[in-house]
Amino acid sequence: MQSLFGGKNPQEALAEDAAHAVEAVTKLTSSGSELKGMPKSELPACQGLAFTFLRKLGAGITLEAGHGLVIRKIAAGTRPDGRPGWKWSAPLVLKVASAGLGLSLGFSEMEAVTVLDTPEAVSAFAQSQWTIDTEMQGAIATEGVRLPATAINLTDTGLSDKTFAYSSSKGIMVDMSWSGTRLGVDEKANAALYGEGSTPQAILDGSLPAPECMQQLYAALDKIIEEFYASASTEKREG
Repeated sequence: MQSLFGGKNPQEALAEDAAHAVEAVTKLTSSGSELKGMPKSELPACQGLAFTFLRKLGAGITLEAGHGLVIRKIAAGTRPDGRPGWKWSAPLVLKVASAGLGLSLGFSEMEAVTVLDTPEAVSAFAQSQWTIDTEMQGAIATEGVRLPATAINLTDTGLSDKTFAYSSSKGIMVDMSWSGTRLGVDEKANAALYGEGSTPQAILDGSLPAPECMQQLYAALDKIIEEFYASASTEKREG
């Protein structure tokens, strides 16, 4: 699906999303206050991560378009320090579309990192989902917010109430509207990246090689995990 705000070829779009994901996770885990950021402790325990990038425009009718990617953390033996090893799967590309009707005005951009704590949460992204918001909701763009997954229209993806999305946004958007949102697999983009017949399951289980542009994101995530382990070791020695 081509974004309501412009489109690029899948390879170029994935490279940009990978770069944006690096910026998002680095910014959120570097926050001075973990109440407004993402604790580094989230990454060692997670089963996967979803990155979503949304743009919303409102003037009575709201239009929202977005895209993103999901990666799975796959167990990979034991490290020399005795901790479990890991590797990251290739990314499954997502698309998001939404429309609403009500009182709305403004423009906002939001980037979110959703920590997926169970295999089921990762698998939930392998199928398209619809969410219909039946109540009026209000929102103003803010910076560094920790939200339940339901707050970014992930209510029907099988995620638990304990799954949280760490997000930041910019712009001003006052939105009090009813809306319907579709979040699902971008089949065309994934076919272009991995070939026709590539299934979401094969992408997420490590069967397919990741595009080279993803290495920057994997390196950033591994660095954050290593920093957490180093900090935990220091605190244990000092304690």
